[in-house]
Amino acid sequence: MLTSLCLVAVCHLASGTDIPEMPVWYTSKTPYPEPLYTVYPEPPAGFSLINIQHVARHGSRGLSSRDADDLLMQVWLQAQYEQALTPLGLQLGADLMEILRIHHDIGYGQLSGLGRTEHKAQAARLLERIVDASALEDLEREIHVIHSGRSRAIDSGTAFIDGWLQLRPQDESRFLEPVADEHTVYFHSAEGSEGYADYRRGERVQQVLSYYESLEQTEDVARAIVEALFTKDFIQRLDGGAYWFVALDDDSDVIESSFDVAMAVYDLFSIAINLTEEYAPDFLAYVPEETRMWLAFIDDADSFYGRGPGFADETISFELAGNLVSDMLARTNAVAQGESTEFATVRFTHAQALMPIAAWLEFPDAHQGADPAVPFSYENNPWRAARVAPMASNVQWDVFQNGDGEVLVRVLWNERIAPLGRGCEAYFEGFYRLEELNRCLGS
Repeated sequence: MLTSLCLVAVCHLASGTDIPEMPVWYTSKTPYPEPLYTVYPEPPAGFSLINIQHVARHGSRGLSSRDADDLLMQVWLQAQYEQALTPLGLQLGADLMEILRIHHDIGYGQLSGLGRTEHKAQAARLLERIVDASALEDLEREIHVIHSGRSRAIDSGTAFIDGWLQLRPQDESRFLEPVADEHTVYFHSAEGSEGYADYRRGERVQQVLSYYESLEQTEDVARAIVEALFTKDFIQRLDGGAYWFVALDDDSDVIESSFDVAMAVYDLFSIAINLTEEYAPDFLAYVPEETRMWLAFIDDADSFYGRGPGFADETISFELAGNLVSDMLARTNAVAQGESTEFATVRFTHAQALMPIAAWLEFPDAHQGADPAVPFSYENNPWRAARVAPMASNVQWDVFQNGDGEVLVRVLWNERIAPLGRGCEAYFEGFYRLEELNRCLGS
């Protein structure tokens, strides 16, 4: 039988203090904060690793499409033509050209060098976490690879496999051909997600996002950014409707105000940190430090309502993550019952899955919805995209079984022990009985 076990397990936990602190102002574009050290609690004697369930966001990337860079270049060229650039604005042109060049080289929406490194390193740490090497000896037990169908998710999986095989080349035949499964790992775009799409585009979300844009501090921050780049006359014409800049690849992406310019500059500032291996300019000079937290807050608010906990009186922003949890549970149960020979399932997806699953599982600081009458703010809610779903963020279950058929699951979030919500009762810190997960997470 299972017994209380801090005496028989390694009780030095990988906790939040093991994660290097990153500025939250890069929000969902924050590169993965690799754990400083990773020592985890182990199961009682007699338990062996039988399965791993892994789901990760793609790694660091470039811009998802040609928008902020293209639009800002259009604005810059217009200002140059009108001789309306400040000295800092003149410098911006060279940095925009460099960002455009980098994206020409790597492609929009593609992994950066850092993104590949993040997943290779994550695979290596997963293998290092397997204390009992005998769990890896059966080369007939396959490893399933699932992705969203998008190139950056596919390439993240490739990088993860490369990192694994660098340490264990004998496992090459175990990796099955990767398959796309939107229903499981990209559920907001899959058939059956129409209700979510209506919510995301609906009046309730748009109204609260418009509220943030209308705030005086938003106007002040936008003005601080644009006045450092362009003359006051040019800014006045921009805000007066004299210009209409439209992205070449998507006519719904436009710049028609100082706010639009500020958010485009912020987009390049936040994505540049993903492109360090491509030597991208950092854009720090264009986003004064006193403006960064507010711009991050505006960006976080969009993610919070669109993919995070959202409004406290509804669950539509994250409820489809139950598809993913159900798949993890089903595969875990199949292995535990001897109905499957898989050793692991590794999945590669997007923030649109990692933010919802963190809310669905009720991880700490990841699930508190906003009072419909009181908009989300940094003062009333701990949710931060930089901590909930940075690049390559992940959820991992390590599944152990003893000779009596009892099963324990070690739950990790971003490679640290994290308690589940939803009324799940831990057996001890970091571990849950499988029957308990079936009770509290099952449909």
